[in-house]
Amino acid sequence: IQIDAIIPHPGNPRLHTKKQIRHISRSIEAFGFRIPVVVDRDSRLICGHARVEACRLLSMTRVPAVRVTDLDDVQVRALMIADNRLTEISTWDDKLLGEHLSVLSDLELDFDLECIGFDYGEIEQRILTVEEAVGGGHEEDDHRSDELPDPDEIIPITRPGDVWIMGEGDRAHRVLCGDCTDPASYKRVLDDRLAAIVFTDPPYNLPAKTIGRVCSGDHGDFAMAAGEMTPEQFTGFLSDVMQRLCEHSEPGSIHYLFMDWRHASEMLAAGSARYADFKNLCVWV
Repeated sequence: IQIDAIIPHPGNPRLHTKKQIRHISRSIEAFGFRIPVVVDRDSRLICGHARVEACRLLSMTRVPAVRVTDLDDVQVRALMIADNRLTEISTWDDKLLGEHLSVLSDLELDFDLECIGFDYGEIEQRILTVEEAVGGGHEEDDHRSDELPDPDEIIPITRPGDVWIMGEGDRAHRVLCGDCTDPASYKRVLDDRLAAIVFTDPPYNLPAKTIGRVCSGDHGDFAMAAGEMTPEQFTGFLSDVMQRLCEHSEPGSIHYLFMDWRHASEMLAAGSARYADFKNLCVWV
């Protein structure tokens, strides 16, 4: 049926967010239009309002449809409500869902995994929940390339205070293993020069395992701000870092600071006390 011929039901009680419409459009792009909409004899939409909007977003002109002619207006109203309500009564098997998501996230897919309706953050959290329940997950794979050795059995190559120099002369890059709140750290890296721009990703005051599903999940926590600080302490920590950054940067330099969404308020609070202007907010999607 032509989309332009479909009449949205004025009594549809279901509200659809822009986020949901985007997810549905991605699903249609990935898998095609697999579930027909339902219309009455006058092409008035009964089931599939969100799918039709997603198709409009994709500039589609036609959709598969089932035309119902044997229901009266009362039955049409009831069917419209039932179509939206009945799926809400079911629940997820969290373990099985997490296993499916884990398998899908490990594969090289030719479609965006968010097309299944979960954001990446939700996917990571559901996988993490299942892995914690079974004792970490992936234990059957003893040959993962990202598996870390026992810290007690190795001698660290890089230690606090070490500076790695890549390149030669004034154009050499310097990487310091040090404390970002210590003015001496900046002296080691910059000498007496000032930075023209700053890109920094401070610790998020979260245990590493809760930040995201990074490889096998065996990565250690940050040396500080790994979940042990109160909001006030973390704000103070960020404020100290920003103070050091300002002291060792040129006037007018731009500073890009990254933060987990759960602690954006602490980042903004610390920044308002250290910087003259809040230039912009960028969100990775």
